[in-house]
Amino acid sequence: MKNLGAVVLVLALLVGLGVAVEYNYQPNQGADDRDAERPYKAYSDAEIAALIAAYEQEIQALDSRYDAAKSRSVETGSGSLLDERIEAFERAQKVGDSTRSLGAVVAQKEAVLRELRREESLRGSSGDGLLHQLRRFLRI
Repeated sequence: MKNLGAVVLVLALLVGLGVAVEYNYQPNQGADDRDAERPYKAYSDAEIAALIAAYEQEIQALDSRYDAAKSRSVETGSGSLLDERIEAFERAQKVGDSTRSLGAVVAQKEAVLRELRREESLRGSSGDGLLHQLRRFLRI
């Protein structure tokens, strides 16, 4: 009779542990499913590293062009005629538009670089097989 009580207690603890693990597993599985939608998942580690290096170089070149464009001043002239002022305004507007456009390109490249670095860090931190499943079970 004493052994029956111990067996029931152990079974109850095992069932409780199983319920707790399943309760924790489901939300973590959803997080893993969201990670499966990563745009660079199919790329190899070498390709990711090459893309990161290429984007860093391109961003560096674009940054220097953007900084030069921002610091460039536009000759507005001192014309008193309306036509001269309109032409000066249009020149300034073109320069401002091209500067903003270059800034947008830099921002887009930086966003891609952040996504590539995120992919690289996810690959370094996630394991496969049993360790990945254990992390999914135990992640809070």
